[in-house]
Amino acid sequence: MYFHKEKQPIAAKLFNELQQKKDYKDSLNHCKDLLKTIEDTIQRRVIVYFSHPKSRLGVTDSDVDFIEDLLRCENPYLGLTLILNSPGGQAVAAEKIVNTCRAYTSFYKTDFHVLVPKMAKSAATILALGSDKILLTKTAELGPIDPQLVLTATLETGKVIKRYKKIIDNPKEQLEENKKFL
Repeated sequence: MYFHKEKQPIAAKLFNELQQKKDYKDSLNHCKDLLKTIEDTIQRRVIVYFSHPKSRLGVTDSDVDFIEDLLRCENPYLGLTLILNSPGGQAVAAEKIVNTCRAYTSFYKTDFHVLVPKMAKSAATILALGSDKILLTKTAELGPIDPQLVLTATLETGKVIKRYKKIIDNPKEQLEENKKFL
């Protein structure tokens, strides 16, 4: 891990720069310069994928389209490194992002790395596990994979609860019943 004697973190510098200039263009250009430096240093294509830790959305289906569009852009480097920081999101969306990144790396016959600077929880953990290599900082965290069902209709909710109650009350009977599907 590299420790420089900086007066403040890069994120704070960017935030202060934005507050002082009130101009996103300069901050965006600064971020692009940082990404270019990272790409040139590691000789790999880099995509940064952050979701706000308090966001209820996290990893979503619409993110797949953005990542696919980014991968279509010209870049001199073929290997793919995704810098990932997310509290989670939709498991299916994470799988789609993995499939998109794998399709890219398969086409160029290269590998897919995920770098986690801080956290990759739940669906973001699925995304990290779908890579060829996971790179973690000393303080980074992966989290449990805890897919959740979102039930909207009362009727649907009732059916699911009854089914789970049946499984909990009679696991052996349910196991035997499910064997016919194998």
